Amino acid sequence: MITRSIGLHLILFAAASALGLRAWTAEDEPNKAAVAAEVWTGRLQELQRIEFKTDKKVVVLEPKEDANGRYYVGTIETLTPPPSPTTTSADAGAAPPAEDGHGHDDGHGHGASNPHAPPPAPAASDEGKKRFVSLTKSDELAKSLATFRVSRVLGKLSKERLADFGLDKNDQGTLEVVIGGKKHTLQLGEKTPGGSDRYVQDPETGEAYVMAGSIANDLQSADSRLIEREFHDFGDEKLGKVVIEAGGQRREIVRHGEEKDFWSRPDSPETKDETVSNWMTKIDRLRVTNYVENPEPAPKPEDLVARIEYQAANGKVLGFLEIVRQPAADAKDKTEYLARSERTRWYATVLRSTAEQIDQDLASVMTQ
Repeated sequence: MITRSIGLHLILFAAASALGLRAWTAEDEPNKAAVAAEVWTGRLQELQRIEFKTDKKVVVLEPKEDANGRYYVGTIETLTPPPSPTTTSADAGAAPPAEDGHGHDDGHGHGASNPHAPPPAPAASDEGKKRFVSLTKSDELAKSLATFRVSRVLGKLSKERLADFGLDKNDQGTLEVVIGGKKHTLQLGEKTPGGSDRYVQDPETGEAYVMAGSIANDLQSADSRLIEREFHDFGDEKLGKVVIEAGGQRREIVRHGEEKDFWSRPDSPETKDETVSNWMTKIDRLRVTNYVENPEPAPKPEDLVARIEYQAANGKVLGFLEIVRQPAADAKDKTEYLARSERTRWYATVLRSTAEQIDQDLASVMTQ
């Protein structure tokens, strides 16, 4: 009987110890249980603007739509820190302006600065602004924000606890989403321990949540994650033929059914044309470097290098690629090359070395 009693007490002690250890090591958060919730609900078609702002940059995405479908115009604006008063004062080294003894203006326009005034905001500049086109990645981001779901609801946090989640200094950025004319705002905090998700708080309601880390990552690294670099995405459509137009000439080539880099004449589809195949390989290597929304000067007909129309085997038009020369403003500079497609909408700079080879080899391609 005594042995059984001791055994029972040992079991109870072990269970209590395990529960105590679990409580001690658990995250010190309100509402510890993961609670998936919808913070707001909207339709993708009603989303008007996404803006992410830090003290260093502002990222904006705005949806557009044309005959080819939905796309996004993005802006990355680098903010310039406000100049230091000690280095920009025209009277550097001069005595401080006179005051009336109460920190007020002395009547001659020489008022003292307010020591409690907030620091000047970083200045925006058109020189630090980059405009671009975005598609798949921004569409995924927009879908996740049109109806915003969180993996955990933390509730309202006391002032004393804001620092635990990185929400006390507002130095991680602010996210604003406009849907149907209504603006939703979230202040970002730190990453969750051992993960990439982020703590966020609605500054209006004080409610805090855990948000998917991919949302913040995409916006913070917009330059590498959101800018569309590919000229085409034909999806499940199978490319079968290409029509090349250059210098008033026109030529058709067909693609082999099994080999990607195998191009030939329509009248001899099983005989590989090495010149054309190598040229098309260089075309496939082109990627967007930087978008040029409004090229200056605007490309003229004589600046056209080539226009390529992509077709399926049944003749359905899948897309196009237009390559133009951008004459250098200075005779000492080299000619740049721009390209645009059904996917990019805008012209974009491409790697000059590859584009030069395409331009130089074009004559032999068109005379085959």
